[in-house]
Amino acid sequence: MQLEGPGIQKPVIKVFGIFGSFKVGSQDAKRVSVRYFSTVASGANSPAAGNSLALLRELKPMRERVRVSDLRDLAGLLQRELDDGRVATDLVPYLKGANSQVGFFPGILVALVPNGFLKQEEGVEYPAPGQPEGSNGTKVRYGSYWATEHFKVDTNITSLGTLEVDPTTTDMIVLDGQHRANAFRYATKTFDAVQSGDSIYQAFYEGVEPPKSFDAELPVTIVWFEADDAIEPTLISRKLFVDVNTNAKP
Repeated sequence: MQLEGPGIQKPVIKVFGIFGSFKVGSQDAKRVSVRYFSTVASGANSPAAGNSLALLRELKPMRERVRVSDLRDLAGLLQRELDDGRVATDLVPYLKGANSQVGFFPGILVALVPNGFLKQEEGVEYPAPGQPEGSNGTKVRYGSYWATEHFKVDTNITSLGTLEVDPTTTDMIVLDGQHRANAFRYATKTFDAVQSGDSIYQAFYEGVEPPKSFDAELPVTIVWFEADDAIEPTLISRKLFVDVNTNAKP
């Protein structure tokens, strides 16, 4: 007997934004290129932003991504522990306009990493870009993890386009801005680990109500890496993570 019907589609997150690249150092062949994509996360999807709600749900702190016992030689990876008290008593009220009717959250920085890569699971490698696809040759897949596609104007490839991420195969690691991300998640009722189920962190949020209506977008810059040599977990964990947090200023 043959089963017929529509297949089950993967829960791919597709957002619109602007592409760019960043390189540091000499023209050494071992230099790593950082590709980035600027977009927004919000409490609702929109035709202008794409799956911005699904993106917001994936902006989880490290404690929701990996257990400390699973980490190997990644002492520089974990940010300072998420301060739920600060999120509940400072940032959520700020989003509710407690102190001022004018406010803004700076963008957060997120890295794309294959599931199991940071734990150095056997057989999990950082993906290299594939060959351009499509009639215009503007789509590039990074294994089964994420894909980019640039828009064209006439015959010119622009920096505008889409980023597709498969959350079942890819972790989105918040490198900078985990407190802002979680305040936004709480305000939009998408902080699932705290607002649903039984969490040891719920006590911090007792008596803190999210806004009755909240219509705002959180700027997000998503990065991934390209190099001639294989990308190692320590490159992302020790070097990039430490650099970002050491050089950050209030």
